[in-house]
Amino acid sequence: FQRTLAREGLGFVEIMRVLCECPEYDELPVRHNEDKLNAEFAEHCPLEVDLAIQAYDSPHTKAFLLLQAHMWGLALPIGDYNTDLKTVLDRSIPLIQAMVDIAAEEAQLRSTINLILLIQCLHQATQPWRSSLSTLPHLSAKALATLKGMGIECLPELIERKDSAKILMKLQLPTAEAHKEVLQLVQEMPRMRVRIELRVLFPEDGKKDSEDEEEEKNAEKDSRPKRPKRRKGRLV
Repeated sequence: FQRTLAREGLGFVEIMRVLCECPEYDELPVRHNEDKLNAEFAEHCPLEVDLAIQAYDSPHTKAFLLLQAHMWGLALPIGDYNTDLKTVLDRSIPLIQAMVDIAAEEAQLRSTINLILLIQCLHQATQPWRSSLSTLPHLSAKALATLKGMGIECLPELIERKDSAKILMKLQLPTAEAHKEVLQLVQEMPRMRVRIELRVLFPEDGKKDSEDEEEEKNAEKDSRPKRPKRRKGRLV
């Protein structure tokens, strides 16, 4: 997949497809009638199967569907798929690590970031389109929709609100203890401001900076008080 990763930055879904097409998944079992199960299961998965290059009886298509089931928390059709999912996940981590090295070597920043994001999603069984608010306990889909209606779509937006206690009261959490737990988590989360600055030094700028530093050093030497010269002779 070096030629594929050498292309201009790949998106998250494209990275998933490249991963699942690796030859390491050639031996993933596709049992009798599982092509029909894969076709039915694909209808419940958020990412479509590209039938132009994928087939339901392909182990690579099955790997693509299993990764979606893991990341979106979908129920698997039969028990054998649990064993297959473990196989896919075990092989995916070293593959992604190798892909990160190749993408970085090819200077593809977007692909590298999406690969790192993919490995994080696999470790945490989540997907990048999931709201960070869902990491809070006791919040149902209805509660998330209520927050979205208030203009709060991510965790930092809730943390920054001074009326977070009143907002949580409107969510109708299961119990008073649940409300207290969520409020405590929100109030104790750290508030940070991060500033990142990137500077690109061209060869001329680097040479100029070196010359400026040399001039400063020389000026510093010239400004030092000079030691008086010792007179020659002898004391009487």
